[in-house]
Amino acid sequence: MKKLAIILSLCICVGVSTGCGEKKQKEETKVVECTQTQSLSTYEIKSNFKITAKGETVEKVEATETYTSEDTSIVDQLEQTLNLQYESLNSSYGGYTHKVTKGEKEVSTSVTIDYSKFDSKKFATDKKLEDYIKNDRLSLDGVVKRYELNGATCK
Repeated sequence: MKKLAIILSLCICVGVSTGCGEKKQKEETKVVECTQTQSLSTYEIKSNFKITAKGETVEKVEATETYTSEDTSIVDQLEQTLNLQYESLNSSYGGYTHKVTKGEKEVSTSVTIDYSKFDSKKFATDKKLEDYIKNDRLSLDGVVKRYELNGATCK
């Protein structure tokens, strides 16, 4: 009987010290890439988005976009508008870094959204996207769905 009590005590100690055999799984990093081309009356937009997630929540989005127009006044206006837009988004939600580069007939943007510095809850409330929040961050499924609803193809 004493031996049985000792064996049970050892099993309990081993089980407690090892977490009862449970292993914490490391969250898998997932990458989804989306592309989109839009032709508007005065310019064309080619977009590439790289969405990186840990598990089911988005960690960052890296976007590059090229706006092309034959009208140089449109190109000038796009440069100003895009800079103001990204500065405003960063001011409102945080996490944005951007670079806008103007050529003769095009404007290119390079944007990174770091969701560890981004106010996902405020963004979701402002944009009526509360269903896309998971663990206080935007969900991968939600972000991909938004890009697809806006016309992007995601893989």
